[in-house]
Amino acid sequence: MSDGSRASKLRKGELDGPWIAHEDAMRRSFAFRALTFNDLRVLFRLEEEHMAHAGSENGNLQVSYPQFRDYGLPNDEAISLAIKRLEALGFVDVKRAGYDSSRGQRAPNRYRLTYVVGRHRVDHGNIVPAPVRTHDWDKLRSSEAVTKALAKIGPQRRHRKKKDAGAPCEAALRVAPEPQARRIG
Repeated sequence: MSDGSRASKLRKGELDGPWIAHEDAMRRSFAFRALTFNDLRVLFRLEEEHMAHAGSENGNLQVSYPQFRDYGLPNDEAISLAIKRLEALGFVDVKRAGYDSSRGQRAPNRYRLTYVVGRHRVDHGNIVPAPVRTHDWDKLRSSEAVTKALAKIGPQRRHRKKKDAGAPCEAALRVAPEPQARRIG
């Protein structure tokens, strides 16, 4: 018998409003455990944008740096680093937009969440197929693989001394310890 509670709706798969599911395997992955607070803020802002478009714009999600700052990220450097880290860890694909000469300003990048199933969308009368889930984060199966992926990003800060400009910040390469197995009952 259904009592109409939120828990009952969750069991049935009925939710009010948009939502995004995170698989247990993704949340327990080495890549997810390496995410920083800023990485998570960028990821959650992209998820909100995805939900705002009813799941039909994955691969075409646009969030500007001012929108990221409004979401609580401190500055452009932190946003840029978080986006690079999310891309290196396989959670996001980024299509760099570049400069929009008609508006005289930089156009926002376009993002795809690699772990989310999108919906087909209609663009100028044409049906555009939804991008498939690629689970790129799952390719990083060890803390060493995560460290190597993050090391490829390059310099983490503009104000580094020249002698170590190529070395990534040590805190940016840390991976949280592996979670313990859960016991039920």
